[in-house]
Amino acid sequence: MHAMPKKSAGILVYRIEKYLFEVLLVHPGGPFWKNKDNGSWSIPKGEYQDDEDPLKAAIREFKEELGLTITGDFIPLSPIKQKGGKQVAAFAVNSNPDISNITSNTVSINWPPKSGKQIMVPEIDKAEWFDIVEASEKINTSQVPLIDELLSKIFMLNEQQVMMIRLLGNIIKQKKLVEFYYESNAGKPNEHKDWRRIEPYMIAIHNEGAKKGKIYFTGYFLPDSKQRKEGRLEEQKQYYIDKVDATQFKILDETFEKPKITYEKIYDTPTVTVFYRTDFK
Repeated sequence: MHAMPKKSAGILVYRIEKYLFEVLLVHPGGPFWKNKDNGSWSIPKGEYQDDEDPLKAAIREFKEELGLTITGDFIPLSPIKQKGGKQVAAFAVNSNPDISNITSNTVSINWPPKSGKQIMVPEIDKAEWFDIVEASEKINTSQVPLIDELLSKIFMLNEQQVMMIRLLGNIIKQKKLVEFYYESNAGKPNEHKDWRRIEPYMIAIHNEGAKKGKIYFTGYFLPDSKQRKEGRLEEQKQYYIDKVDATQFKILDETFEKPKITYEKIYDTPTVTVFYRTDFK
């Protein structure tokens, strides 16, 4: 008879300060994890029983691991399955807890392995805020979809747009300056194309931000026609960081001839294509 996979519940805390979107992750304590970094961090979480409410369990585990009480409007995220088979129910919340003096509960572990000796270690030894580029490197790989879904929900992004953020995030990490161009078919496939330099609204990768290796969010990015038709841009005004209108682009230059240089395509529809380039100063 196979044992049922263990279940955990956790909280993905996020904050937005001065245009910077960050999530709170924790690092496991003990000698095994001491020198492990990338892929070792996690959302605060812990196991719960079948008869427990996952959200209540997640709030309890947050308290046990950080010594802090978390409250707010919790956003349910899709459960994920970790490499070992453990299922994780997660909830996101916008909050900014003080993590300067966390206190974690302790657990008993066998150390050194197979020695038969038991030592007590803190369940977590540190908690830190990370932007989405850093967080995606630090967090357990199986938990990356939680960050993606959170971005999708609070900024109303589709899957392609989230992938775009990941791609551009890697460019930003290299501190490359980025320039965007917009090729339009005047609203009709196979029609005359206008070529313009643009600034996408939502992820706005400001060149100052690029120098710092950070992604800064300033509004919505490339809302698709369904989102605009449904009025969803007005639906979640509480998530606006800057006052923006519902237009797709802010035109920086008048139409001009497409230069004969190499561009990377990042967004493509029958009527609009967006490119970026980094080979400029």
